[in-house]
Amino acid sequence: MFIGPVRTIEDSDYGMVLRLHHHAVRFYMDHHVADNMSMFSRRGWAAVKHMELPLDKSEKPFVVVAMRVESSQGGSITIVEGVLMRVSRRFIPVDSSYEDRLARVLVEQDRHFVRPMHYDSYTIRQQDFILKDAAPQAPGLARPPIALHVYGAAIAPPHRSRLEKADRCRAEEAGMGFWQWDAAAQAQPPPLPPGICQRSVRQ
Repeated sequence: MFIGPVRTIEDSDYGMVLRLHHHAVRFYMDHHVADNMSMFSRRGWAAVKHMELPLDKSEKPFVVVAMRVESSQGGSITIVEGVLMRVSRRFIPVDSSYEDRLARVLVEQDRHFVRPMHYDSYTIRQQDFILKDAAPQAPGLARPPIALHVYGAAIAPPHRSRLEKADRCRAEEAGMGFWQWDAAAQAQPPPLPPGICQRSVRQ
């Protein structure tokens, strides 16, 4: 088993070859394994395809792979099966460039937050992040966690409106506050609720 950050996935004579950062070995996979990886790791596969594009360094996607491999008699390493996951620079799982940007803001501001995963409750829509350290609105009052939701710029307005309404109701039922970033209307995340012991943002 190998787990590591992906450097590239490129075409080869017999399928594709995957390279890891800080690792000299090449990992080969046939088209069947590559097709399965792209099918079951769609977001990670899409992010890999953008890693070599001339993007701003702050926008460069990061991807990790978990794979089972075998060694051939000739010494090459073949991938038997594997999955990809898009992550932030701090290896926080994210599903899009917008979530990546918000994850970076949360880390830069030293906030206390949780990233829910789909396997925590696969049948329902999850919050993108849960902010745990929001300052109370008045002295002596406890501040509940705040559900953070990111709506990508490609989401059609009617669908976004339905998602927002459902997410607000779910947050209220769970006793959480609600915060949203509509990327179609704002290029950068709006300010987060102030933290209890929020430190200054690192440059």
